[in-house]
Amino acid sequence: MSPTAKVRGVVHLISDLCKGCGICVWICPRNVLEMSDKVNRFGWRIPRVKNGCVGCKLCETYCPDLAIWVEVVRNGT
Repeated sequence: MSPTAKVRGVVHLISDLCKGCGICVWICPRNVLEMSDKVNRFGWRIPRVKNGCVGCKLCETYCPDLAIWVEVVRNGT
């Protein structure tokens, strides 16, 4: 990877696996996730994803339900 390449993450949420525990919101160092008023089909509040993910994958690592995953994208050369 080139020193000028920028790394960012794209957060994907599988809403029906989420139980609304908020661990991902709490662990995110960039505050990319926040709890929303939206609920999944089981009635659990799910997080909303904002811009600014750097691809650290802490949310993915700590999610107890495997409901969130991060795709790392490298832009530039």
